[in-house]
Amino acid sequence: QAGGGPSGNQKIEKSEIFRGDVVILDQEGFKMAIREAKSLDQLNLQAGDEIRIGEKRTGRTPIIAYIGAASSLAYLLFRIF
Repeated sequence: QAGGGPSGNQKIEKSEIFRGDVVILDQEGFKMAIREAKSLDQLNLQAGDEIRIGEKRTGRTPIIAYIGAASSLAYLLFRIF
């Protein structure tokens, strides 16, 4: 999916946040941030950070959905809560 939020096939607990090629929030950190309702400021996210939302296995190679802006995390958090 090319932006606009996750599909119905997402597996949030497998998500990570990248800044370039560097993982700035791994799967465990992402789960904790969701549980603790961390704000974008608390996560120290910047414009251009990439949220890679894991997808459930469907019998083929897992695909990662790429969301290219920190504002997409806000959308995701508001949808969950």
